[in-house]
Amino acid sequence: MSNAAEPATRHERKEWTRRALLDAALGLLADTGFGNLSLREVAKHVGIVPTAFYRRFASMDELGVVLVEESMRTLRATIHEARRDSRSSAGVIEASVRTLHEHVRAHEDHFRFVIRERHGGAGPVRQAIAFELKLLTQ
Repeated sequence: MSNAAEPATRHERKEWTRRALLDAALGLLADTGFGNLSLREVAKHVGIVPTAFYRRFASMDELGVVLVEESMRTLRATIHEARRDSRSSAGVIEASVRTLHEHVRAHEDHFRFVIRERHGGAGPVRQAIAFELKLLTQ
């Protein structure tokens, strides 16, 4: 990795590591459920010691909740924008469905995680999904 691509400040390094943990978890979740994902496995994938994980997240449940929030936040914003740009109620429905389809296709790993964990995941993750779906439908 070149020096230009490396995070320069301590804050940037912390954010880079946090992002790397989220991305690693999401990648590892392609093959397993969240309940089977270990903190050690995620930390090893990023190249940090397990105790360093706790400087970014209080628990694996917190990491899961952040993944849910991240997945749904961008979807809500994208659908809101599409609905705002539509002129008729039929146009709003069509724009919303098209936007949902495009967004899910572009972020399949996020939505595979959300769908898998909606009913069978850890309690805090299930609650975050239910909350985000409620926000989406409002």
